[in-house]
Amino acid sequence: SWAMAKHPAVFDSLYISMVKVGETTGDLGGMMDKLGEFLERDLRIRKKAKAALTYPAFILVFCILIIAGIFVFVLPGLLEVFAQIASGELPLPTRVMFMIVSLARNPYIFLGILLAVLYYLIYFQDYLKTPAGKYRFDRLKLTLPLFGDINKKMLIAHFCRVMGTLLSTGIPLTRGLEILMEFSENEFFRTSIVTPLYDGVREGQSVSQVMLDLEFFPDMVSNMVAVGESTGEVPRMLLRISQFYDEEVIYTLDGLLAMLEPIMVAGMGLLVCFVLLSVFLPLYQVIMNLNA
Repeated sequence: SWAMAKHPAVFDSLYISMVKVGETTGDLGGMMDKLGEFLERDLRIRKKAKAALTYPAFILVFCILIIAGIFVFVLPGLLEVFAQIASGELPLPTRVMFMIVSLARNPYIFLGILLAVLYYLIYFQDYLKTPAGKYRFDRLKLTLPLFGDINKKMLIAHFCRVMGTLLSTGIPLTRGLEILMEFSENEFFRTSIVTPLYDGVREGQSVSQVMLDLEFFPDMVSNMVAVGESTGEVPRMLLRISQFYDEEVIYTLDGLLAMLEPIMVAGMGLLVCFVLLSVFLPLYQVIMNLNA
């Protein structure tokens, strides 16, 4: 543990504390097995979450690029031809398409996008590295529609898995919370949830009572922790909660993916219908004028 502590960029406080407990109890091999199981399960859940979101993200980016290419390179020429040959006022979809194409080809729009990208690369990324910026961004991730609930479940699962693993190795509750405060990557969760939880436990309150007061954890979590406190099986309850929320995250992601696919298909269908109307209505108008 002393050698690992000399490399904090590689081994965080979770590694060091569990190895130190293994050295003290003489069960270093068993402690390394528990640490390996924890890391494997945590990594597996994170990979499943990323893999479930990769496909819809790829489809969305691909569709945006195709639409941008159509609006910038294909439609302007067609619309100019329609404007020259059509007599009278153009149909409403065509006029709306004219407005969209003119905005897409406006150099000031591209300049604004370029400035926004430069601002993000130069200033916003540095702001996100500050405690205040990271706190606000992490809090925002928990309030996003659909994805906010997934992020919250992943945080609860990670919290329960870390605390259950630490307590099962014999690490005291307060020390486990201290490790979690150092180990947590979410600044909002660390500052607004773990720190008050640590302060409440140090003042003599039970973990379940502090969880209820924070109003972040669902009632099921605080109730199961209360049962664990009364039976002396808090680590086991925390690990069961983490398993439950791991499965909840996977089910929620599968449901979200199943819902996003028809929504994206329907959106693309509506966009194609709108483009076809904007193209064929002026053609129909020209043909009717020629027949007349």
